[in-house]
Amino acid sequence: NLNVLLRADVKSRGEFYSKMVNIGAMNRNEVRELEDMNKGPVLLDEYLTPVNTYTESQLNKNLKE
Repeated sequence: NLNVLLRADVKSRGEFYSKMVNIGAMNRNEVRELEDMNKGPVLLDEYLTPVNTYTESQLNKNLKE
């Protein structure tokens, strides 16, 4: 796996993955796959969305549900 040779240090990868997951660009199982880890529970396939970036219409929709 050539990706193993091209990986940055652990701290940099962790910071990158954390940012990508927290902005909703990647889900947690995608990170696990890139790190050659087994897939986690289905819950980890969900994308996270920061609540402070919701639009007013998204907040209203979520509150109704």
